Amino acid sequence: MLGNKIIRLLSAAAPIGMIIWIFLNPITYGTGDLTKLTLISTGINEIMRGIGLSLELSPAKTIEFIFFTEYFIFGLTLMITTKIFCEKTLKNIFFPLFTGLFTSVILVYDKYKNYGISYGIDSIMVMFEGVAIGILLFLLIDFVSSGFSLKKSSAKSKYRKGR
Repeated sequence: MLGNKIIRLLSAAAPIGMIIWIFLNPITYGTGDLTKLTLISTGINEIMRGIGLSLELSPAKTIEFIFFTEYFIFGLTLMITTKIFCEKTLKNIFFPLFTGLFTSVILVYDKYKNYGISYGIDSIMVMFEGVAIGILLFLLIDFVSSGFSLKKSSAKSKYRKGR
């Protein structure tokens, strides 16, 4: 029983930790060093060239890639938390979707109000797409691990009175 409580505590702490990471990441709100951002974009470009893609990321697109990645992980942690606290994840899908959208809007508002950085609606969309794809990946993995079954088992329920 202590193990279940620890798992529940860690699953609740993971999205909170991601929110703290997202809000405190210096690269995404302009106080980070531009040379670090250029180094990151150069590294990503080298990796993409190494796998055969000829796409070049500018530092601005690198920030969007970082947003997407952070929110992708955030979406996964939200779904893990939803799965642990609620048995039916599809029935309770509103919680991670709303939390992801709300967090992205609050981040954009915070950066505008406190740092004067104006992200557009496209940045909010990139963030929310990260959450949505993280949620979809979790649902796909959950679906595959459940054995591709959408229906309940055809055996009689132990709660239904026999005839």
